[in-house]
Order: sequence, then C-alpha cells, then structure tokens
Amino acid sequence: MKHAKTDAPLEAAETAADWSRARLVTMAAGTLVFALLLVWVVRTGVTPLDAAVIEAVLPLRTDGLTVVVKQVTSLVLPPVLLAVSLAVAPFVQARHPWLYLALGTGTASLLNSLVKLLVARPRPDEALRLAIETSMSFPSGHTMAAMSFYGLLIYLLWRTSAGRLPGRRLWTALLGLLILGIGLSRIYLCVHYATDVLAGVALSLVWLSLYTKVADRLL
Repeated sequence: MKHAKTDAPLEAAETAADWSRARLVTMAAGTLVFALLLVWVVRTGVTPLDAAVIEAVLPLRTDGLTVVVKQVTSLVLPPVLLAVSLAVAPFVQARHPWLYLALGTGTASLLNSLVKLLVARPRPDEALRLAIETSMSFPSGHTMAAMSFYGLLIYLLWRTSAGRLPGRRLWTALLGLLILGIGLSRIYLCVHYATDVLAGVALSLVWLSLYTKVADRLL
C-alpha cells in the first residue's frame, strides 16, 4: 500500500507530461498544416484539390443520400450538442463538464468567424450548393464545431478512469467517424471546398491544444 501511495504522484506527473507532449506535437502539426493551406488558398483561390473533389462528388449525389447527409451535417446544431452534453456529463472527469464543452465549442466558433472575416473566401458556386449558407467559406465552421465539441468529448473520455466508461477506444472511433462524416457532408453539399474542411480540422487541433491546457486548470 505504501508503494502504491508513493507511486501515485509519479504516475500522475508522467501522465501530465504525456499530455503536454501530445499538445505540443498536435499544436505544431496543426499550425503547419493550417498555414500551408492558408497560403495555398490565398494564392490559388480554388485549388486543384478543391476542383478535383467537387468533380468527384457531384456524380455521387442522389436524393436519398442527400437526405442522410443533411441529417449528418445537423449533428452540430445547438440542440444536438446540448443533448449529448447532458448524456455524457456523468461519465467524464471535469468539475463543470457542460461549461467545459460549451466554452470550448463557443470560443472555437468565435475563432472560426474571425478567420472567415480575415480570409474572406467565397463559397463554392451557389448553383452547386444543396444548403443555404451566407457566411464566408474558409475554414469550415461545421467542421470546427464538430472538432471542438466531439474532439473535446474524446479528450474528456480519455481523462476518465477506465472503470467509469468501458470501451473508450470504441467510443473514440465512433466519435472520430462522426467528425469525419460531418466534414465530408460539407463537401458533399458543396457549401465548402475540401481545403476549407482540412483547414477547419487543422485550426481546431491548434485551438483544442491551447484550450485544454487552460481549461484543465480553471474548470
């Protein structure tokens, strides 16, 4: 028992160091990818990647698939996020889980709006769109909302003791697929270019790295 008590602070310190290293690597990678995408988009406008993806997506559209995709893209609407927050709160380690998730998602949304205003990239041709959007295109707001909310949820699940929520790897995979699906839905609906979605992922990784560092101390 004495050894267990002695080892506990050391294990906690090692875990904190692991999270710090993970944040640094994630932040560096996200910053690099976002910067490269930003320069590419500013210099090129519609990149060859964007054009190729749109050309590949258009023939895949069907009425039935469009209905499904619109349901997927709606999984970042506030009522959905509120319901998910209430459902998962008992299983995560945070003094104020709802506040933790709400602040993370809300500040990511503000960051997204600011970058959209600064870059001012028009959305794809309106004739191709299957949804009505009025804001700028870069980076994707839905992708950032999915990354910030469901990404934070993944992070909180991994801070949870194994006994409180079994199957964390399965939940991580499912939430990861959900984030991917929401991002792809924006491309399918032609309300975003592929580079908008990739930039949303990259910028979200940077923001999540910063946010979790601060929020873990305050919330």
